[in-house]
Amino acid sequence: MKKLHIKKVLAMFLAVALVVPSSASNLTASAATTQESNDESAIPEGYTPIYDAADLYAIRNNLDGKYIMMADIDLSEATAPGGELDTGNGWNPIDGFKGILDGNGHYIKGLTIYGDPKSRRVGLFGYAEGTIRNLGMIDVNINLKRDSDNANDYTGAFIGEAYSASSIENCFVTGTVASNSNYVSGICSMYNDNYNTIKNVYNLADVRGPSEWKTQGIAVGISPWSCECVYNRGEISGEEEGSKNGHPLS
Repeated sequence: MKKLHIKKVLAMFLAVALVVPSSASNLTASAATTQESNDESAIPEGYTPIYDAADLYAIRNNLDGKYIMMADIDLSEATAPGGELDTGNGWNPIDGFKGILDGNGHYIKGLTIYGDPKSRRVGLFGYAEGTIRNLGMIDVNINLKRDSDNANDYTGAFIGEAYSASSIENCFVTGTVASNSNYVSGICSMYNDNYNTIKNVYNLADVRGPSEWKTQGIAVGISPWSCECVYNRGEISGEEEGSKNGHPLS
């Protein structure tokens, strides 16, 4: 299997933004992991290695921990309706994360969240004030159908709602992120963004939300001074005000 390395991709992310989707679609993976690294010496001191979906899910048992991925992880079957990690609405977001997740150049593929989950903060992490870096999320499938148009939710592939001091670096996403209410972003939504950082990040996912000002490719509620080297190439659509593409921050 040919594996794209995230650091190389991100170094040229403007140039490869049109190439990655076709490359990503050619990725195949077993039910749990691919491209596993057996080099234990590559695990930094103090970090817990993540090899499969069960390890990833277990992050919620130690929200202050430091984690490093040692393999690609395919959640396509596990989080689909009827999958072993399906809670009735797909993946159960990890809430309250304050640690570090280092993707180590690996991917999480096929994360699915659907319907009207109980959590109002939806993503790989529901709400977090930790660090995520060196991680790609491929073929994300987030499609929320809230019962009420006034439902107060925050939706993003990486973090639904990022609190103070959150950091997302060297990351990208492909797939779909959609919700019929409130704040929807390809990467995350921000709270108190003066202390948050988004760096070397791009969005290739289609993002659909309730209105253009609440629907962004990178992040809703973030100021330009919190961003460095970010770009959107996904289709962004808000039901009230149409769509726009390719904006450096949106």
